[in-house]
Amino acid sequence: MLNVENCIFSVQADEAAWTEATFCRLDEELEKYENRNHLIRTAWTPFIVQTLGVIFGFILSLWAAFKISP
Repeated sequence: MLNVENCIFSVQADEAAWTEATFCRLDEELEKYENRNHLIRTAWTPFIVQTLGVIFGFILSLWAAFKISP
């Protein structure tokens, strides 16, 4: 199963000090733009969406059946 929460950020260079400084600076900048996807991307989300879709489809079919039946 693909884990959408896994993100990889890497920096490479010949100089260790420059690499560490660049990585820390970029990491600090990226933290400003942190999103809240973890609130929606749970194991329950597909189940809830599927259940609501089935309920909506059932209600829509009942409505269509009552309209067509006369």
